[in-house]
Amino acid sequence: MPRLPPGFLKKTQDFEEQVEEGATRYILEGTGSCTPAGEPGIELEPGTLLECRAPTTLSWKVATPLVILTPQFEQGKIFAGFALALFGG
Repeated sequence: MPRLPPGFLKKTQDFEEQVEEGATRYILEGTGSCTPAGEPGIELEPGTLLECRAPTTLSWKVATPLVILTPQFEQGKIFAGFALALFGG
């Protein structure tokens, strides 16, 4: 399996993660659901953007392998380049 660049996660099994206020996650590939602690679950598909308004625990359920962009991806020119490519800029 090819190695993903920093800022990308590939998940094939259910997992949990602690996130800080302002954390974002963008689903590039796959399906499943994500449930922030104390909130209803969110169905995931490619193009889903999650923005956390407060520190929380995210519980992820993976239906098909997920490729997720993480905060490390948002740093520097990588994010700007991706946004331009994604949105046709």
